[in-house]
Amino acid sequence: MSCECQGIPFPKISWRKDGNPILLSRLEILPEGSLRIQPVLAQDTGHYLCLASNSAGSDRQGRDLQVFASLPCEASGSPKPLAVWRKDGQKLDFRLQQDTYWLLPSNALLLIDPSPRDSGQFECVVSNEMGEARRIYQVTVHVPPTIADDQTDFTVTKMAPVVLTCHSTGIPTPVVSWSKAGTQLGMRGSGYRVSPVGALEIRQALPIHAGRYTCTARNSAGVAHKHVVLNVQASPVVKPLPSIVQVVAGEEVVLPCEALGIPRPSITWQKEGLSIPAGANTQILPSGQLRIIHASTEDAGNYFCIAQNSAGSAMGKTRLVVQVPPMIETGLPDLSATEGSHAFLPCTARGNPEPSITWEKDGQPVSGAEGKFAIQPSGELLVKNLESQDAGTYTCTAQNAVGRARRRVHLTILALPVFTTLPGDRSLRLGERLWLRCAARGSPTPRIGWTFNDQPVTEGVSEQDGGSTLQRVSVTREDRGIYVCWAENRVGRVQAVSFVHVKEGPVLQGKAFSYLVEPVGSSVQLDCVVHGDPVPSVRWIKDGLPLRGSHLRHQLQNGSLIIRRTEMDDAGRYQCLAENEMGSVEKVVLLVLQSAPVLQVEPQDTTVRSGEDVVLQCQATGEPAPTVEWLRAGQPLRASQRLRTLLDGSLWLEHVEARDAGMYECVAHNLLGSATAQAFLAVRGMGVPTKHLHGQREDLLHDGDLSVFEECPLPCQLRPS
Repeated sequence: MSCECQGIPFPKISWRKDGNPILLSRLEILPEGSLRIQPVLAQDTGHYLCLASNSAGSDRQGRDLQVFASLPCEASGSPKPLAVWRKDGQKLDFRLQQDTYWLLPSNALLLIDPSPRDSGQFECVVSNEMGEARRIYQVTVHVPPTIADDQTDFTVTKMAPVVLTCHSTGIPTPVVSWSKAGTQLGMRGSGYRVSPVGALEIRQALPIHAGRYTCTARNSAGVAHKHVVLNVQASPVVKPLPSIVQVVAGEEVVLPCEALGIPRPSITWQKEGLSIPAGANTQILPSGQLRIIHASTEDAGNYFCIAQNSAGSAMGKTRLVVQVPPMIETGLPDLSATEGSHAFLPCTARGNPEPSITWEKDGQPVSGAEGKFAIQPSGELLVKNLESQDAGTYTCTAQNAVGRARRRVHLTILALPVFTTLPGDRSLRLGERLWLRCAARGSPTPRIGWTFNDQPVTEGVSEQDGGSTLQRVSVTREDRGIYVCWAENRVGRVQAVSFVHVKEGPVLQGKAFSYLVEPVGSSVQLDCVVHGDPVPSVRWIKDGLPLRGSHLRHQLQNGSLIIRRTEMDDAGRYQCLAENEMGSVEKVVLLVLQSAPVLQVEPQDTTVRSGEDVVLQCQATGEPAPTVEWLRAGQPLRASQRLRTLLDGSLWLEHVEARDAGMYECVAHNLLGSATAQAFLAVRGMGVPTKHLHGQREDLLHDGDLSVFEECPLPCQLRPS
């Protein structure tokens, strides 16, 4: 395809097919600019563009190329033969397949757009009346190679396998070859091979395998290329770090960290598992080293150098030791301890390395061989069983590889107070004088004071001759109790206890006489509460006789007496006697037991003759003494010349008359209840009134000389009806 052009300077000619540069060897640009295609294949069909350009401008011209394939079938005969085409034995129908095959006037078969599906056996059959002739074509449609545009960048870790793919297609099957950086590779080489499917297999990728590879697929129809880039990564490797790095506090230190890897690893640092941010005191240098400008004790610890890239990570460890000169904690320059005790002289020192501790006393080294001194692991000096000669100035020295420190302590021996005079116990009578003396010595001189029943005492206290005296002119009951004399100084406090007893005769609580009234059968408590010092003994007397205990009588701890389920015999005069060495006291309790009236003698039915005297007896007991009344017909009887109530409660009737007959009722009552009894009085020589017969027949009564309850014969005659 020609492309004539002119221009000054002479234009440069280039060609494109379907917008892409022309790279195939079958397509050649001639010197004058024409494009020659040899041989022409079906895939050469397309739009071609000729581009001409120089420094003054550019121009273009397009060409459309349509490639047909034709199978000739020229025939002669008389009459003129007819042509029929078959493909793989099947007759071609040009009307149905006009987009694929055309039959030319010359009987040639034109393949419109040859493709692999057109490959096969074509047969041209010409015939007339005289016979037929045949021509057979074996058609193969070649397709130039194509390579799938899949993965073109491969990244692999060092020593890992990798396969560089090159999926090619074409007819006939293309032959695949590989080159690296322009150098052709064989089918097999050091650490690699080309597989039957055209892939480049590398068993263990190394950094030398990294680079740009070209896969070339070639057949008779053309050539195709694919470029692949292989990156071989190596995991970081950190060169061994020193196990310990030492630095003196305040100085600068650099922790090394050198790492190798592909791609070059980045370096970060951690301390005890925590990231270290860049700051005013720490820097990560471009080489990966960690710089600490002013090291301090806080910077000491385990450091980790971490190298990372896309292939992995590696870590190195080192420990930073910050050395610190010894420092001794400040404390009191003067110490005091009690004689006979143990003293600990402090010497708490800090430093790195751990400082060693030594002690001196008054400029002489302290030795533990005598058993007097012992240097503790904490640095303290233990001085055992303190004596006066142990007092003095002690010097503690702390020393390590980077320095030393000293501290002095002055030790004073103190003595705990010791009593020289004890107050002792006292036992006094009421009104006597109380005098308690207490004295103590110690270093420093102790203060002396008193407490009474845990309360401070100042009244009546005087100090003289290094001691203290507590006095009471006339003791009372309130002065008895526990007196404590205490002596105190810087060392401690001691105390002496004095028990003061104020003796007292028995004192009765409440009145010395009581009158107690209770119902029979109840429980009674006879109070007799007394106090005294010593505690009085209590005993009971009833009606002048000592009272013996029983299961119904119980004496309480305070002296009172309890009587359970009282009976009338329990009533009487009780005496409570309380005694101790100081005297005795007595209390009288008169116990009265109350009960409801009980009739001891009840009235009986009585018969008397008219004009006689009669006594209806009725005697009752109870507490209080019951009152006896007589009733007749429910009405109280009034005393008269003929009728009166005797002292024992009986009823006296003089000169009984007929109207005195009837039912009499004796009633005895007090505060707790009453008791009653009835009796019938019959008078001889009188009829019995109907109202005095309880349920008796009135027709049996007559005016004869009969009394109630006498026998009376009554006649009874029977007559037939």
